[in-house]
Amino acid sequence: MNAQSAEPRTPRLGPDGQPLPPRSKRPRKPIGPDATGNGPDGKPWDPERRAQRQAERAAQPAGESSGVPTSVNEAVTAPVEGNKTE
Repeated sequence: MNAQSAEPRTPRLGPDGQPLPPRSKRPRKPIGPDATGNGPDGKPWDPERRAQRQAERAAQPAGESSGVPTSVNEAVTAPVEGNKTE
């Protein structure tokens, strides 16, 4: 999934055994204000806010991502109370 993975992917092969051409990437919205002065998210373009966000991202450690747990398979569970009948 990662574009910069450690080992290169094997090329996809067609019915004749030849490698297929690379897939086209999805179109991306351009960064920056459009003709109406709005950014890609539809909100007014704010270059100061963009510079601040880029500085925040650059200050984060490489392995840290925002809000995603480090171990996806680790279950976070609360203690279960037994059913008590009185």
